[in-house]
Amino acid sequence: MKEQISILLLCAQDDARARELLMQLDKSGAKVRTAPPETYAETLPRVTDVHAVVVYAQDTSAQARAQVKQMRMLTTLPIVLLLPFFEGDVRIESNGIYYMPCGPNESLQLLAAQLKLKIRIVLTNAALARTASTTGEKAGDEAIARSFVPNRADKRLIAIGASAGGVQAIEEVLRALPNTLPGIVITQHMPPGFVTQYAQRLNKICAMHVMEGAHNQRVESGTAYIAPGGMHMRVIARDGGYYLQVADGEKVSGHRPSVDVLFESVARSAGKYALGVILTGMGEDGADGLLKMRQAGAQTIGQDEETSCVYGMPRVAFLSGAVCRQAGLPAIPGLILEYVSH
Repeated sequence: MKEQISILLLCAQDDARARELLMQLDKSGAKVRTAPPETYAETLPRVTDVHAVVVYAQDTSAQARAQVKQMRMLTTLPIVLLLPFFEGDVRIESNGIYYMPCGPNESLQLLAAQLKLKIRIVLTNAALARTASTTGEKAGDEAIARSFVPNRADKRLIAIGASAGGVQAIEEVLRALPNTLPGIVITQHMPPGFVTQYAQRLNKICAMHVMEGAHNQRVESGTAYIAPGGMHMRVIARDGGYYLQVADGEKVSGHRPSVDVLFESVARSAGKYALGVILTGMGEDGADGLLKMRQAGAQTIGQDEETSCVYGMPRVAFLSGAVCRQAGLPAIPGLILEYVSH
């Protein structure tokens, strides 16, 4: 059974969206107490019975970040800063400070689930780091990552699919990967108009290049390609490499873009050289495609229930026999590195 996440939410009491976020966190099972942000100097030193401090920012990014740095000196707890918009470079998450977007169009129900997942990942990574420090192992697979060399002729290909909760999950995975891996193709259920900004933000905070996929684009090592919103993305093998095919079409498995469409094309084009990863999401899109990948000789990974915001797509994939290995989200980057190292 999951441990209940306990949060101190610093927010303005008269902010309607902050109150809605609090309600969604309560509904999700989190234990939340609130305090006005201006009281942090008195509040933070006394708080020891929560897992994390969440700051709902109303100021600009620069002002909020300066305030959070002052908070950092008052507590050792992880601090998550929710920003209504990003200003400047917020790619660096260090010293226990983490950033999440919280724009006016963000679903607060989904944000609450992603926030809980973010805190679980932070806590898990901290525990893994403590274990690594006592055993002398390097955290983050740094030694393995440095051994990879980009290779244009590399036949390997990594495919990732996700839906509800996937925006945050994909970020967590890509941020942990080096820029020397084979190309990565991604389908995340998104409507038109959102993927470009999402890819640009990931490109700023990840070691890999991240971009929106384009028709007839060659898949290069060290680069992740995200299917455009409202368009199917496929991979074909041609001229000794892999190329993207982006096109409109009927919805498949209830979605456009569809994870099944991507995975089935990877099964045909890359076969045993591929790795398929299915992450959090509602429904069953991607389960059939991942099974086809496994039947074609590919390795496959499914996110487990414990770390999934919505254990729908990975559950169906697991029950259908499509998943070779099931793992928590914090472990998935390491499994990807393990795949590439063989």
